[in-house]
Amino acid sequence: MDESELAGLRLAVLTLQERLPSGAQLEAPKQLGWGTAATKGVHAAASFQIQPGPNGGQIEWTGPLAAAWRRLLLEASTALELMECLLLLEASIGRDWLHDWFLSARKHLPCAGALLRTATPATVALRLFQLDKAVRFAKTSARASIRRVAADKNLRSQRRPPPRGFYADANSDDDDDGGGGGGEGSDDEGDESGGGGRAPFALF
Repeated sequence: MDESELAGLRLAVLTLQERLPSGAQLEAPKQLGWGTAATKGVHAAASFQIQPGPNGGQIEWTGPLAAAWRRLLLEASTALELMECLLLLEASIGRDWLHDWFLSARKHLPCAGALLRTATPATVALRLFQLDKAVRFAKTSARASIRRVAADKNLRSQRRPPPRGFYADANSDDDDDGGGGGGEGSDDEGDESGGGGRAPFALF
């Protein structure tokens, strides 16, 4: 396998993982019908996720699993290892973060086991392209929405109304400035007319 091709696929898979919206990867164990796969290592988790189950083999994206996944990805030297990383990533994304067309089409695509057995740079690139198109990048997680609403409320609570009489004082200052300006303007006009300047235009 060409090293530049391998490096390009590694970068593309890593970029997809980093672009995933907050909350797209399953984190809470109660969301799953499986045990934690992270303690079994990346290779065990890859085989774990292709087994049939109530959640289609979705896995919990824990800190240890994420670290092991990243290490395997950066050290991957074969198409099999890259496909393993990609399928792990796919298995960690919640179904509500994937478009319906992909969920329907995935039933007719090669299963994970077949993809691992026949992994090539081309099949890795194709699956990566499909997954990238399938992710709902514009979707916002409920957790992020709650945090944003809380931040907005906190910001509004920190805004203090202006002191009493603020607007009245401001209007008073404006009136003083306007009056002074008008007086100066009258003096200037008087100087111009009385100082031998050009006479004002008169109709009669």
